[in-house]
Amino acid sequence: MVIDVRGGYGCEDIAGQYIAGRFTDKSILYMKTRVKSGEAKDDFTDFENWHIKPESDFQYLKPIVVLTHRFTISAS
Repeated sequence: MVIDVRGGYGCEDIAGQYIAGRFTDKSILYMKTRVKSGEAKDDFTDFENWHIKPESDFQYLKPIVVLTHRFTISAS
């Protein structure tokens, strides 16, 4: 399968999570985030873990090629 995300500029983390969940049969940690929470340079919240989880009863588990370019970012 070839997935072409060239021209994708992100901003849809939830949609990306769902689509990626069609290509795995187990939960996978894919991102950790934290938010600035105060004035001091080290004031951040605890990390939040983001996981890709299997979506539906069928996952495509064969090889995949993803096409990108230098402007492909974020959830693309």
